[in-house]
Amino acid sequence: LHLNLHRLSPTLLARGDPLDSEWANLQGLLGRLYTALVLPLADRLAPFERLIVVPHGPLHYLPFHALYDGQG
Repeated sequence: LHLNLHRLSPTLLARGDPLDSEWANLQGLLGRLYTALVLPLADRLAPFERLIVVPHGPLHYLPFHALYDGQG
């Protein structure tokens, strides 16, 4: 997966009050991260029941279990 982690860093490291407008659309943010990180691999992951994620760099701040695929 070729991905520019420096481009994602501001999103992963964003801090602020949960009521701020930046945080108001958390589902949208988690959906964009899912689209960037998981969706490109979805076909290759389909046969597996379990996925082990070993994050690197700013991905340590990302709650992978909270990524939103649009299905609930």
